[in-house]
Amino acid sequence: MSLSKETTLSPSEVAAQHAENVCRDDLRGYSQRARKGNGETIWYTLSDGTTYSDIGGDIDCSELGLDCYRVQGIDTGWASYSRNMDLLLDTGNFVDVGLDPDNWTRGDLLVVPGHVAVWLGDGMLAEAHHGDYWGGLDGDEGDWDGTEVRIRSYYDDNWSACYHCTVVRDTTGWVRDGAGWWYRRADGSFPSDCWEYIEGNWYRFTAEGYMVTGWTRDEGDWFMLDPDGSLATGWRWSNGHWFYLDPKPGAPRGRMVTGWKKIGDDWHLFGEDGHMRTGWQEREGGWYFLKDSGAMASSCFVRGEQGWYLLDDDGKMVTDATLNVGKDGVVKF
Repeated sequence: MSLSKETTLSPSEVAAQHAENVCRDDLRGYSQRARKGNGETIWYTLSDGTTYSDIGGDIDCSELGLDCYRVQGIDTGWASYSRNMDLLLDTGNFVDVGLDPDNWTRGDLLVVPGHVAVWLGDGMLAEAHHGDYWGGLDGDEGDWDGTEVRIRSYYDDNWSACYHCTVVRDTTGWVRDGAGWWYRRADGSFPSDCWEYIEGNWYRFTAEGYMVTGWTRDEGDWFMLDPDGSLATGWRWSNGHWFYLDPKPGAPRGRMVTGWKKIGDDWHLFGEDGHMRTGWQEREGGWYFLKDSGAMASSCFVRGEQGWYLLDDDGKMVTDATLNVGKDGVVKF
C-alpha cells in the first residue's frame, strides 16, 4: 500500500478521506475472519489528486482505522484490534486527545474495547460495523445491505479514547490544480495578491493565489497575452512599472525576469528590480535605445537631444568615425 506521490494533505485528512473512500465502495464489506482483505490491489484518489493503493476485500472496524494510517506509510506499531489500540502510543506517532469533541480532528480514531470508528467532523463518523444483513461477524464479500461499512451520524459508544496522529508532513512547495499553479507555505497558507520571494526568484500571485505568467503591472492591471507571449490588443500605459514573468514551462516558470529577454520578436531589458526599461540604457559598455513599448530598437536612426544616433543590427549605438559618427554617437550628416 503506497501513495503515488507526496500528498499536500495532512496525515489526519488523508486518514479521513481513506475511511470515506472505503465506506463508499460497495465492494468492501465487513468481516472479522477475512479482515485482511482478498489480496487484490485497488486504487483510490484523494481530494488533491493523489492516488494511492489499498488491499481490496472485506475489513473490520480496527483494520479500517489502522489502514487509514498504514496506506500513507505511518507506523501503527503492534496495535491490531480494538482492545490493544493503546499500543499506537508506543510508536510516538499518536496521542490520546481525550473525549472532548472540540479537541478532535478529522481522521482521529475513536476507540472503546470492542469497536473502533473514524471521526469525520461535522457530527459524522466512519465505521466497519457488522456482517451480512445486520448480523454476524462474517459473510459474503462486499457490502450486501449498504451499511456493513458505512458513514453515519455520530453516536456515543462510551468511547474510552481518541487517538490523534502527530506526524507532520512537510507540504511546502508548488502545487498545480485545475486552475493553475499555487505555492503552499510551511504553515499551509499561500501567497495571494502579492509578490513573494521563493527559492531565489520573485513571483507574482493573483488574489485567488495563482501564479501569474507573462506581462503584469505592479498596480495590479492584468493583460491578456497572445500564445507567443507578446502583448495582445488592449495594452495601455500608465505611471506604473511593467514586469515580465517567464511563462516558459519548466522550472522556474513564473519567475520575475531580469536582464535581457526576447519576448515574441523583440528584445526587452529588465532591471534587477524587474522593472521594464525604456529610453537610453547603458549595458555592457554600449548604449541601447528601448522604445516606449520596451522593445529594443535596432538597424535604424533614433533622434536624441544632441541629434540623430545610429543603431546597429544588435541594437547597440554606433560610434564608428568611418560611418560619420562621432565618439558621442551623434551622426554627422
